[in-house]
Amino acid sequence: MTTTWLPYVIQQGDHVAKLAFRAGVDTQSVWEHETNKALADLRGNLCVLLPGDVLHLPSSPPATLDVTKGTKNRYRAAVPTMQIKVELRSDSRDLGGHRFVLTGAGLPRPVEGKLTREAILEAQIPITARHVEVRLPDAGLVVRLRVGDLDPVAEESGVVQRLRNLGYLPRAEDITADDLDSAVKRFQADKGLTVDGQLGAETRSALLSEHGC
Repeated sequence: MTTTWLPYVIQQGDHVAKLAFRAGVDTQSVWEHETNKALADLRGNLCVLLPGDVLHLPSSPPATLDVTKGTKNRYRAAVPTMQIKVELRSDSRDLGGHRFVLTGAGLPRPVEGKLTREAILEAQIPITARHVEVRLPDAGLVVRLRVGDLDPVAEESGVVQRLRNLGYLPRAEDITADDLDSAVKRFQADKGLTVDGQLGAETRSALLSEHGC
């Protein structure tokens, strides 16, 4: 029987792995399906989508489990995980090697570990996780992460998010055109680019490289 693929409008926090899991199919089979070629070519990264993008998903529901009437029915479900990799920076201290504790909705228990010498956190979290909190007990720092919220760097919103994460813009929600222009120029100066405040291909590429995704 031929499976029908139906359009799904991406919401904030969505990423292909989570949506494929909910549909009961493999992540790559979704991303590489012919109905999603235009989106894959546009975005390039299945983890970084924009709310309003259209992803096609199979309409057939996953296989159901049998239930025996009058008896106890026991099942074990396994939620797959995905790796997160985040570099943590502080203007006042070196965070390399610090202990971290990762908590959040969907995590069955806290995840503990140590940052690398480069202050990079690597951990496995459930594929359905939406928010996680990173605590560095010895540094007295708390960082909150929103999984699936990063917009593509081709969008102005994605540029703003990356500049905020890199410390070129404040965390406040509202910024002006002048704020963005100033932040772009400071980033360009730091990276040895032409300081013109324009979000050209070279600036976006440098921003993507510095941010990591």
